[in-house]
Amino acid sequence: MKLPITFACGVVFAIGLGISGMLRPEKVIAFLELRDPALLFVMGPAVIIYAMAAWERRKVDRPIDVPLVAGAAIFGAGWGLTGICPGPAIVNLVRPDAFFVTFVAAMLVGIGARALVRKAS
Repeated sequence: MKLPITFACGVVFAIGLGISGMLRPEKVIAFLELRDPALLFVMGPAVIIYAMAAWERRKVDRPIDVPLVAGAAIFGAGWGLTGICPGPAIVNLVRPDAFFVTFVAAMLVGIGARALVRKAS
């Protein structure tokens, strides 16, 4: 029963990404360049919901360390340069395009490299 619910949530998320325009890198870049504030209606509620969840879990002691900051910086730089992040990239694989296939391949290589580094240390 868990798999169908998870799949349904993923489909709803993908539809929301499509409706909001977050599947189009040019729209995301316009937002990041402060030329198109429309994505605030998507990201604003997401940030508020996450902040409430983080406030509830504030008792969990997780230090802010170098890997966390480095990962956030790499994610932010990649998002700013390409206008796409992992969720929309995976959704865009429905209509394969060299850009998205390359992005997801590079993302998987990065995930694998991180797993190797973590295993080695």
